[in-house]
Amino acid sequence: AMGAPAWASAGLLLASWLCALGFGWAVRSGWSQRFAEPMLLSAQAALMLLVGALHYLLLDRYRALVIGPVVLLLAFCMFRLERRSILRLVAWTLGCFLLASGIGWCGWPLRFDGRSELLHLGTLLLCIPGIGLLGLQMSAVRQRLERERLRLQEALAEIERLATRDALTDLPNRRHAEQALDAALARLRRLGEPLALALVDLDRFKLVNDQHGHAVGDAVLRRLAELAGQTLRRTDLLARWGGEEFLLLMAGGEAPQGLERLQAAVRANDQPLPFRFSAGWVEARPEDTPESLLERADAARTGGRLDEAE
Repeated sequence: AMGAPAWASAGLLLASWLCALGFGWAVRSGWSQRFAEPMLLSAQAALMLLVGALHYLLLDRYRALVIGPVVLLLAFCMFRLERRSILRLVAWTLGCFLLASGIGWCGWPLRFDGRSELLHLGTLLLCIPGIGLLGLQMSAVRQRLERERLRLQEALAEIERLATRDALTDLPNRRHAEQALDAALARLRRLGEPLALALVDLDRFKLVNDQHGHAVGDAVLRRLAELAGQTLRRTDLLARWGGEEFLLLMAGGEAPQGLERLQAAVRANDQPLPFRFSAGWVEARPEDTPESLLERADAARTGGRLDEAE
């Protein structure tokens, strides 16, 4: 080394290892999550590049060996960083090595040969901006892929919504209701969670369509969905089962109160047209299948009353 004691280089290596361990602890412990860049990649790279520049200053004729690891480190970071971080890191790297070379050239001109320094700096000035340019291109590609991924997620969510929602009322459709019923029966058998099922049917709905038109009939269906959203609990599931028929899943024992609240809201409704519904509800049993539960609920449905099947 250029007049520097051997322990200086060893101490620098030890300090860099301790810093690396500190960064590792910060990331693994979750402490770094408070920062915009939780992996602290920019900070780690900046510190290691500074250590590389100090080694370049300390080493004598072997200092050119530092350039290779520096270029590799910078290339690795460029594939993970955003545009602004890439530009900062490129400027930091060039600044550190230009400063180290200038200090060595001015302080120890015999050990820092001008021709060698020009060759080293030329290599750095050629490689580092080139790596930075590649990193900027990769960052642009990564951002474009991320935007495409988000758009794809939104499209898939919309497709799933369309596949499980009724287009007219925006309630869950029959397919979604069947899946929810299967899952609720499984929870009843496995965890003992009580379940009640009700079938709700609008009274004389065909007469509404015949006398007032299908547009009014559609408005009545949408109004029932709105009233259900206002009166039922968030844990209840009202789905359009087909035509003017709806299926309601509720916690066991809550069905009478929920249906009475919905019935009261329907009686008070005058938009777009007064209407009524009939409903029959049943408590699910562990041995029930979806078919048997629906059969018992259908049997409980009588004109205008809210009955439970025997």
